[in-house]
Amino acid sequence: MLKAVNVRALPKDVDAISAAFEEFQKKAFLELELQEERHKLELMKRFARSAETLAEGETIQGQLFNELEAETETAEPSETVTIAEHERKKSGRKPIPESYPRTELMHDLSEEEKRCPCCGELRPAIGRETSEEIEIIPEKINVIRHVVLKYGPCSCHAFEAAKEPAVIAATAPERLIPGSIASASLVAYSITRKFVEAVPFYRQEASFARIGFDVGRNSLCLWAARAGRALGGLIELMDHDTKQGECIGMDETTVQVLSEPGRPPTSVSYMWVTVGRYGELPIIRFIYHPSRSKEVPKKILAGFTGYLQSDEYAGYNEAGSSPGIHHAGCWAHVRRKFFEASKVSKNANSALVALGFITKLYAVEHELRGLAALSPDEFVNRRRQRVEPILRDFHAWLIQRSVNTVPGTILGKAIAYTLGCWERLLVYLDTPLLSPDNNRVENAIRPFVIGRKNWLFSESVLGAHASATLYSVIETAKACGHEPYKYLKYIFERLPALNPEQSQRHLLPYILDPNSY
Repeated sequence: MLKAVNVRALPKDVDAISAAFEEFQKKAFLELELQEERHKLELMKRFARSAETLAEGETIQGQLFNELEAETETAEPSETVTIAEHERKKSGRKPIPESYPRTELMHDLSEEEKRCPCCGELRPAIGRETSEEIEIIPEKINVIRHVVLKYGPCSCHAFEAAKEPAVIAATAPERLIPGSIASASLVAYSITRKFVEAVPFYRQEASFARIGFDVGRNSLCLWAARAGRALGGLIELMDHDTKQGECIGMDETTVQVLSEPGRPPTSVSYMWVTVGRYGELPIIRFIYHPSRSKEVPKKILAGFTGYLQSDEYAGYNEAGSSPGIHHAGCWAHVRRKFFEASKVSKNANSALVALGFITKLYAVEHELRGLAALSPDEFVNRRRQRVEPILRDFHAWLIQRSVNTVPGTILGKAIAYTLGCWERLLVYLDTPLLSPDNNRVENAIRPFVIGRKNWLFSESVLGAHASATLYSVIETAKACGHEPYKYLKYIFERLPALNPEQSQRHLLPYILDPNSY
């Protein structure tokens, strides 16, 4: 800490005083920067324990004995939460589903072994023991040969006068990729492996080679791109339905594209993600853009009116100020900042007090969400009654602590961040469609982030857009209860047969019943 300044020791000359004051300011800023770097170092040391949870046996209440006594004027007393009685399932192996096909193998003694050694008669059968094991049949290749039969002209005298075509032929089914060896099932399988199981194409190439199928990663990549193009109609419908909804959650994450015109391979691009709703079902959209410009969210949200929930990125704040949009903040980001402060700050107990307030907000949300009998209006009214007193006390506590906390510290930044977005943090109270945080979007991004760790980058802009399309359809399908491979195979078999004028709406993952195919 900086030492107090001795006023008597200050120089009398004005210029000298100014120089001394500037020197003092430099030392003060250096001290703050040093303290901040120490905090960052502490965070790095604790990297292995990055979850926003306390250690086993460690509670917010248990660390606050002195701090809570000092904060009793603003902090609410602790409440006892009663958890309803419930049955807990016995642990153990789950039974094998009856829907699996079964092959029964009988194991019997030989005729000689079954005979009595005394009289030679067969011993009576008294029962059987049954056990089951799972057999896995690895991928196998099956070739579908399409044979189209053709028929020539009839030899009757009237045929020529009837002006019928000389040759007629049966019609082969339309295919997702005409002229390719890839069936709907093969394309669906390869896409599922990459975009669900995070297996890059070069590893798929090696996997196929082990079962005798010679296919290059370039072909796999081309099939995915063609499949993404075929899903364009579904994407347009998803975008329309998203903007027709009442709320959208939004976030973004980075992606690297190697071959982007006018940009070096190391440039950082972005995958923007929105989560809307169609009734009770989610619509998850991934949208590629090379920049993180403030214009991108405005463009994505063009024509939307309703609630936007996001973090505090300036682009979202600007889009959220557009007419007809109500911008809601994210309590998870607030909690995360106080959690970091609780691990490294000298005022850790103060950070834990803040976490205590936030925990109460989530406890109320969890309790009310569990009451299925509440109407939307009842839910909003009861949530306000329960939460607003907590928020008033928390806001008063933040104001008080901000006066006594150095702004450059992690705790000071957490307090400033919370106060800076306070009005947006309250917006979720207006509607039952919103929860305190934007975690539904962060959860939607997670599969993409996991996949990125395996395939690292997109080769081209076309590949990035195709990835965005495929992730959109797959993650929405998963969230709506579909098995990804089964769903993709189904729509890849049916999309080519539709005329351009025919609607694809019945194939949307939130329209199509997962049990109907």
